[in-house]
Amino acid sequence: MKIALVTIVKDRDLVSPITLAYLATYIREKGGFNDVKIIDANFEDPMTELKRYKPDVVGLSAMTIFIGDVSNMAQRIKEELNIPVILGGVHISTCPVSMPKCFDVAVSGEGEQTFLELMESFRREGKFDKEKLKDIKGLVFWKDDKLVQTELRPQIDPIDDIPVPDRDYMHKGYFKKKMVSGAGKHTREGTILTSRGCPFKCIFCSTAHFWKTVRFHSPERVVEEIMLLREKYKVKHYSVWDDLFPANVKRLKDIRDILKERGVLDDMTIACQARSDSINDDVCQTLKSLNTKTIGFGFESGSERVLAYLKKNTTTVEKNRQAIVTCKKYGFAVYGSLIFGTPTETIAEMRETIDFIKFAKENGADGIWCFVMTPFPGTDMWEVAKQRGKVSDEGMNWDILTHQNMDNPLLLDESISREEFKNVFLEAREELNFFRIKYIKQNIRSDFTGTTKTAITHPRDTAKTIMGVLSKNRMRISKK
Repeated sequence: MKIALVTIVKDRDLVSPITLAYLATYIREKGGFNDVKIIDANFEDPMTELKRYKPDVVGLSAMTIFIGDVSNMAQRIKEELNIPVILGGVHISTCPVSMPKCFDVAVSGEGEQTFLELMESFRREGKFDKEKLKDIKGLVFWKDDKLVQTELRPQIDPIDDIPVPDRDYMHKGYFKKKMVSGAGKHTREGTILTSRGCPFKCIFCSTAHFWKTVRFHSPERVVEEIMLLREKYKVKHYSVWDDLFPANVKRLKDIRDILKERGVLDDMTIACQARSDSINDDVCQTLKSLNTKTIGFGFESGSERVLAYLKKNTTTVEKNRQAIVTCKKYGFAVYGSLIFGTPTETIAEMRETIDFIKFAKENGADGIWCFVMTPFPGTDMWEVAKQRGKVSDEGMNWDILTHQNMDNPLLLDESISREEFKNVFLEAREELNFFRIKYIKQNIRSDFTGTTKTAITHPRDTAKTIMGVLSKNRMRISKK
């Protein structure tokens, strides 16, 4: 039985499809599905490769901003290959009633166990029997024009039971040396998840809704994965995708001690995400001892009132400022994101955010990104947008949801003109040019030979890397 897992999003920063590698590895180790292939639009044309591979079933995953694109792909697969297509990911998990009819079935929530049972059912029956599917937890599908949602599946706990994802499923291009933001040199980067979930519930973020709880891999498991990436793929820089890596400082110290025992701590670097209210000397010293080079933050706003609204009074603008100062004191590269167009936000408050950008520049921050407030299913902000008649769970044009839609900010108050908002947003973007120039200078200064060699031998890849680093959101707002 052949299974194709497809990612259709072309990402100029080459963000690896690690979640698909988790699925492929899980069903192989737990169910004996050995003929699984990840088809990746970053390196190949998905339809061409699907026709060559001739799978029995196809899986597609989508965040909300890409649900239209994957639905179009699913329709093409049905028309040209006539095989079952499965949907998974954050969007369908947070908005199951939006299930597109071009998919045979969708996996809602954490995918590994559900996907395994779904594939076992298909292997037994040779098709997706809707009556049998009712007995599998965590599914969404249409039956006789009625939407069926089966019981939610309990999460895998402990998550150490999930096998280390086999990166052989991913294209080898992800392990080429490249410019890595904050690492100080050209190196091979590997993405890693050491936990799932976030303990906070910011009103614009669907992470807490999707993961439900916070679960941590054991220090031993984390080190096992790092060592595998190091020995098999020659990875030296680890981009930790946890929503809040420093949430458990004792665990970080245990990870550090084991890495030190293995003799690899001095020959690796780390990038991670944190919250400004979690930053103190003990946390910074621990991250420094782990050879952390880069820390990303969701600063969100320079307005005290707006920030309190977005993060439910869990942090302050002053803590955001102090986080920059403290992290720079320990030598970290500091990156962060800001949001414009929050409900009730005034132009004066947006200018406070521009003032925060200026503070970040003056105090050594290495990169700031600005986004337009965008509502996504499963969040408090989505409910606000629904009340205002801007969005709906069904019959929605999902293409209007984009973080860069300055011409149509969905949650901007009616008292503020679109033109006025756009001018302020563009003013903020002008301030960000400083960070673009700083990034290029830092790479040339830290590794002139490597930068020059890469630019000459791989000019297109270099351009993609630069643009990706300058635009990517290390807080991963885009996945929400």
